[in-house]
Amino acid sequence: LLRTVGLESCEARYDVVLGVDNHERADRMLREAFGKECPAEIIGLNIGTSEKGQLRRWPAVRHAALAQKLAEQHPDKGVVVLSGPQDNEVRSHVISSIASEVPNLAILPNNIEIGDFIALLGRLRVVVTSDTFGMHAARSQDVSTVALVGPMPHRELELGPRDKLVGPKTDCSPCYHRCTQTVIGKCMQDIEVDYVAEQVG
Repeated sequence: LLRTVGLESCEARYDVVLGVDNHERADRMLREAFGKECPAEIIGLNIGTSEKGQLRRWPAVRHAALAQKLAEQHPDKGVVVLSGPQDNEVRSHVISSIASEVPNLAILPNNIEIGDFIALLGRLRVVVTSDTFGMHAARSQDVSTVALVGPMPHRELELGPRDKLVGPKTDCSPCYHRCTQTVIGKCMQDIEVDYVAEQVG
């Protein structure tokens, strides 16, 4: 739009200001999750969506597999799983799908106050997330995102130069949650763990 009126385009930015208490609580949660030796670099997986946005969810078993893979590939880094208040079911599936205890992998509560949640995202090196509040909140903190997309129009997302877009792989996208595939949510289910792990780097 800027170019059409003769102006230079610039990277879209968010402005979100948090209180000192939000940052202090976020730091405390990470110390409690990882112990005294909290990793300097942490990778986040935002696994949830609202109930209305369920078709945007990547399968829980894929999130669990990615969490374990990243923790094993990056033993010097931490991996945290984040979710929201409407994500009890998917969070339980992720927990039950993780084969064994991994020392540098933590699953955080899903009832974190919104400002603290945003502050937590600000502590991450990168966050893997579908097109949800978590993605926009990460962008507001200038955190790199690996955005997993499918049913919604990915060209409308305001991503920065360090962000990666994964998907959609189906011709029917965007369907705006009106999936007509035999496998409901096929666009998200077609996204592969190994490929996402490569994008995280």
